[in-house]
Amino acid sequence: MLTAFGVSGARPFPLSGGQGNAWLAGDLVLKPYDLEPEELYWQARIYRQVRCDRFRLARPQAAANGSLCVDGWYATQYLPGQHERRRWAEIIAVGELFHAAVRQSHGRDSWTSGPALGRSGTVLPGARSPPAISRTSAICRSWPPRFAP
Repeated sequence: MLTAFGVSGARPFPLSGGQGNAWLAGDLVLKPYDLEPEELYWQARIYRQVRCDRFRLARPQAAANGSLCVDGWYATQYLPGQHERRRWAEIIAVGELFHAAVRQSHGRDSWTSGPALGRSGTVLPGARSPPAISRTSAICRSWPPRFAP
């Protein structure tokens, strides 16, 4: 798998944080494949088009044969940094920059339009939603949750 992603000489070591299943090997972060194939390929296609301005984006990296998944693993670029607690205003600001960049490059922000499409059960003409929308539409239609008194 390391050879397929071009990091055969690297010694992988676990990264802290996140879900605890990411490994750094050379300049790549390797994770167990936990997405549907169409989601990963959709993400790779969208991320290639996003122009990063004042934020960074770890783009999926294809293996030598062009596949995004090898032996149950996928890879993204390694972006050095660390999690810093309680920086909510900055996190929100970066999220807004990311969504604006997706809208600019993709013509529509599928992350924010997806729940609305899921709730309504309709597809807007020309809309291209993330593949996960079909799996989550029931959840979106019931949002916000209603609690019995």
